[in-house]
Amino acid sequence: MLNLKSILSLALSSCSLLPLCIQAKIPESRMINYEHKISLTNEQKINLEKLANSIHAESFKKLYSSDGWGKYGKFSDLGMEVQGSLAYGMALADSSDLDIAFIYKYNNGDSMIKFDPVQFKNIAINSFK
Repeated sequence: MLNLKSILSLALSSCSLLPLCIQAKIPESRMINYEHKISLTNEQKINLEKLANSIHAESFKKLYSSDGWGKYGKFSDLGMEVQGSLAYGMALADSSDLDIAFIYKYNNGDSMIKFDPVQFKNIAINSFK
């Protein structure tokens, strides 16, 4: 019958085998076979890419439709990304919806084509006067 002392001694003696386990080598052919096993086929990759593109397109269509952000103005693809990045940065900086309103006022409700920080700052300051 094993007691606590013999269990501990057995556990400690098995630790001496640990370096042998760490140094085990896996043949390259086995690694290649495993990589092939877990990799997607070209058809699966193409289907996954098509699915991602369709989800992206549907999301943008709904977000920028007349029911979404489209009711506030017209956005070009570049404008969406720039406005989104700027708005996201403002949100991370503890800003409010007022910050977003400055962006739309600056652009007259259109997508961001140009950005003049001095003019943008003046709009922000004048809004509090």
